[in-house]
Amino acid sequence: MNSVDLKHWCAGEDDRRTYLREPMLHKGFAVATNGHVIILVPVLEGSSAGLATPNAGVARFIDAHGFTEMQELNPLSDSIQSPEMSTCTECEGTGHVTDLTCRECNGKGTVEFENAYNDYKVECASCNGSGKTRLAGECTACNATGKRYRDHDFVDIEGIKIQPKYFNLLKSLPGNLSVQGAPPSRMLYFHSTEGMRGAIMGMDTV
Repeated sequence: MNSVDLKHWCAGEDDRRTYLREPMLHKGFAVATNGHVIILVPVLEGSSAGLATPNAGVARFIDAHGFTEMQELNPLSDSIQSPEMSTCTECEGTGHVTDLTCRECNGKGTVEFENAYNDYKVECASCNGSGKTRLAGECTACNATGKRYRDHDFVDIEGIKIQPKYFNLLKSLPGNLSVQGAPPSRMLYFHSTEGMRGAIMGMDTV
């Protein structure tokens, strides 16, 4: 299998769709997807150990879009670049955050209220009783880099606006890249001269 870290294309550990957290095997390809991006990498004979079978929905999607067949696409222009990152507003560029006291319970972890019949004291749902809505540590919003893309940033490729992080993922693939936009479905198809192919879902922008 080609040297691509497919885990970067999979869903995260906090995603409830557990079947998307690991690469899968379909018709001779290792497949990774998080629901927004999908990549298929040719598997060499004898190197498919540990790859699960995709569920029916993922398999149907792959077959419906013809990913297992190489398509004639357009060379990706070198002039296309990601926008510059901005200072992360969560950590103010430090890469680390401090404790953030829960505003609903003022750090108590419980909320008290009363009516004409009873007095109530319940666990605060905003902080799950911890009294804090954020714990000190590395900033997860920017992966401790102090920089992040703004929510409305995008990269336009063939009329499809994709998130900069997915553009960077695409550019990290080995070989020469070709792409084709499909505006009606907001899909950007791609393939590499190394045999990798897949698609990126475009952003729903006005």
